[in-house]
Amino acid sequence: MIDKSNNLNTEKWLAIMVRVFEVGVGPRTRLLDMPISRGETSEAIFNDIDAIFTSLNIPWSNCIGFASDNSNVMVGKKNSVITRIQQRNPNIFSIGCICHLAILCAKDGIKQLTMPVDDLMVDIYYHFEHSSKRRKTYKEFQLFTEVDDLDILNHCQTDRWPSLHKVVDQILNQYAPLLRVTVTLKSREE
Repeated sequence: MIDKSNNLNTEKWLAIMVRVFEVGVGPRTRLLDMPISRGETSEAIFNDIDAIFTSLNIPWSNCIGFASDNSNVMVGKKNSVITRIQQRNPNIFSIGCICHLAILCAKDGIKQLTMPVDDLMVDIYYHFEHSSKRRKTYKEFQLFTEVDDLDILNHCQTDRWPSLHKVVDQILNQYAPLLRVTVTLKSREE
């Protein structure tokens, strides 16, 4: 499993993880190495991996799978990291990263929304933050809809993905009371 990342000096690091089966222990995932990458091409990335395998006396025949993002450089049909690995071991299995595919699907789905998801989450939080009346009505609808008694979370931009997941998950869990309190408060204001 590989992925590239920038450090503070704008160098590209290549994280190489391995999943190995240890007798008596079972499967384990370990960081194999994290060299500074020599380049962005499939040849450079493959050579970085191959150099680590060679230095550790790991034959390509021991490798049964490959995981990375879904870019053409990594898993393209021609001149990619996986095609270079398959020249060394034609039986290697590669499926691409389901997380990257899910992100691409989510990005396309989000384009259909009338407002960015981040903005919606922040608006929901601030709608309730300084209004005891709204929070009270919200708590009543939580009881009525029989959902967990949870406060509205604030989405933190600096903690991006972990925060986004927690807030979206909680909003989905609390959707029924949120919808009811919004409709109720709107009708009272009219």
